[in-house]
Amino acid sequence: MTFAGRPLHAGGPSLGEEYMHEKQTQRRIAGFPFHLWFSRSRVLPTMARLAALLVVGFTSFLAGCDSLNDGGISVAFVSVSANGGPAQTTTQLTLTFDRAISGLGANDITLGGEAAAGVTLGTIAGTSPVHTLQLNNVTQGGNLTVTVSRPGYSIRNATRTVAIFRYAGDRLRTGRVHFYNTSSYRVSVRLNSFSGLKVTELDSGQGRTVDVRVSDHALGTTFAIVFMQPITDGADPSIGQIFAHAEDMGIQPNRVIEENSLVTVQIPQPPNPEFRSSFIGIRNFHSLPFELRHFMGSLQQDGNGLIPVPPGGTGIYRLDAILPGGVRRFEGLNVRVSVAETPVPAFYAENGYLYIFEFNGSSVNFIEAQPLIVR
Repeated sequence: MTFAGRPLHAGGPSLGEEYMHEKQTQRRIAGFPFHLWFSRSRVLPTMARLAALLVVGFTSFLAGCDSLNDGGISVAFVSVSANGGPAQTTTQLTLTFDRAISGLGANDITLGGEAAAGVTLGTIAGTSPVHTLQLNNVTQGGNLTVTVSRPGYSIRNATRTVAIFRYAGDRLRTGRVHFYNTSSYRVSVRLNSFSGLKVTELDSGQGRTVDVRVSDHALGTTFAIVFMQPITDGADPSIGQIFAHAEDMGIQPNRVIEENSLVTVQIPQPPNPEFRSSFIGIRNFHSLPFELRHFMGSLQQDGNGLIPVPPGGTGIYRLDAILPGGVRRFEGLNVRVSVAETPVPAFYAENGYLYIFEFNGSSVNFIEAQPLIVR
């Protein structure tokens, strides 16, 4: 069976791709490099030397894998620091982890503590495992707690505390923006980019007026609109409500925000929405619950955040890192019941689809690729 010109069930190595070089072989297993070095002109003369070589390689392999556990990839939240001081309001945090976290965003971070009132999160930048996080609307100084939670990861020391500052000489200048959603989608309004600070969310037909910081220059402020297509209705609490995100590059309204002024932004139906996500759903026809695993880590379901999928239930998982207009091969997934694991057939996926599989207790079978229908 093929999809987008590629086989949905393709063979090949189940854990990664192998790259050949003149004097080395490097195999990537679940994203970790596993090196076996050899010379084409020499052969190890003894089994002892060969065994030593394998021990070194396997030790290198384990060093890359020892941070996986049943709750996902284990990552330590090492530290958080803030800029600013008595004469400068804090505008940025620096978060440091002991290893990279793929796709970390502002939605994965929760603020608390005495200084959290009114504070909103901006964009995340930097090269993982060190990230910088923009803070907006800091109204008071004091202790701020920062909690990190990312699906697929088990964060150790997930909450850290940092002192932030509010300079009394600063005054936050804002204007008012009335957003009205005339589209058939639920929308998330972001500041300056699709991954920027979330200004507000609106259901279809809903309007809301919010305070927005004045524009930095005469070019104005851009609002990026993320259109949210539900792929579940939320009626089944065991699944939860799940949204696929779509973007239309032609709908990024710009307004000049002036202090104490009011402007209106009407959000239309997107003529050319492009989905930025896809999903895999596995129906459980077995009499026991299962977990979906990749290598040594169990994956959380997208809607409810749970790991086990009960008999008769369906586990739905978001597929990340698919380039716009491209496809990505997914492999190395296994359905686990107790200690027995059953492989999920490798498949190619592109954004805008829900890939349905069924687990019957002895095998996992591909059923269909359902398009995420644009309303």
